[in-house]
Amino acid sequence: MVGRPKKKIQCQAVRKYDGQQCQAKGILTKKGTYICRYHGGKSTGPKSFIGKIISLKKLKQFKNKSYEEIAKYIKKNTRKATAGPFIN
Repeated sequence: MVGRPKKKIQCQAVRKYDGQQCQAKGILTKKGTYICRYHGGKSTGPKSFIGKIISLKKLKQFKNKSYEEIAKYIKKNTRKATAGPFIN
């Protein structure tokens, strides 16, 4: 294993294919267990456009903004996904 294995806190999830404990680094959850990012330790955030609006609406700087203003902000500040340099 890479790093300092004696200091690393492992994920407490069980692998499906062999029933052994996951060997990845675990992150402390609210329940008090350690779970890695593969088993649900870290969220990647909202994916849908509506989900992004709802999550931004909860932030302090967007509390008094309308949904249309937040939608305009998201469209202005998000990157466009491209498949490579050869796409027109």
